[in-house]
Amino acid sequence: MSNENKNGLKRNIPEDIKKEVRNRSGFGCVCCGSIPYTYHHNRIPFSEAKQHDPDDIVLLCDQHHRMFHSGALDAGDIELAVRTKRGVNTPTRYTQPIIKPDFYVKWSGVHVQATQQHVVVDYEPVLSFAFSENPLEPIILSGTFRALDGTVLCQVMRNEFVVDAPVNGDFSHTGNRFVFNRNDNQPALSFTLGSSCMEIDYILHTHKDAFVYGCDGLLRVGNSKHVLGVRGGKCTECNEAIRVQSTMPSHIFNMNVIKKLPYNEISGMNISQCGGAVLVRA
Repeated sequence: MSNENKNGLKRNIPEDIKKEVRNRSGFGCVCCGSIPYTYHHNRIPFSEAKQHDPDDIVLLCDQHHRMFHSGALDAGDIELAVRTKRGVNTPTRYTQPIIKPDFYVKWSGVHVQATQQHVVVDYEPVLSFAFSENPLEPIILSGTFRALDGTVLCQVMRNEFVVDAPVNGDFSHTGNRFVFNRNDNQPALSFTLGSSCMEIDYILHTHKDAFVYGCDGLLRVGNSKHVLGVRGGKCTECNEAIRVQSTMPSHIFNMNVIKKLPYNEISGMNISQCGGAVLVRA
């Protein structure tokens, strides 16, 4: 496949145009809201295009992209979906097709496996496991990832990852990587999802004055009074890995304040077969 068309237009779409297209399409397929997706040139095919026009590019899932090229959908059908905001008003969904029995999660370097409640903030699991006897789906993931202001970024419902568009910023999905950015282009959440592992390399989840902040291999959990830093280590077969409790009914977080909060650090935490591993409260 050539990297450019007959007009010399390169196949790679500039990132600022991609961001505009994602926002206009509702961060998922413009027809159904699904991911993964393709950046699709609609009225003017890429082979004929002289520019990457964000008004003529939409996100299409694999199914609807195939339907377009088979003739089951035409450009008018896709434009109708854009005008009626079908994809924008539909939650973006992705179902992990295979999860292996030894599936584990890395929380900014902290390995958690076969644990029912991974991280719990004010009794709400950020991520939890349920175990099934179905060999095709041995582990069921559920949970809620929140943003700096406490709003929901992404929910996990029985292995289905759901983003309610529009998000407060930008959401992109490339291959098996999910990236959420705030309106100021600062990261909010990013993780890579595979059949054996979910690797969360950045998370900033808050609720009231409790928070979970993972970045650069250090997981900081706590509230406005107490903060614990966990670097590396492993937690297996526990009822809970980490529980964090807020100390006040409401709180407005500032990123710089979170970064400057003093914390006690634990390195190489290794805990297995226990009721609860780490508790941070007032």
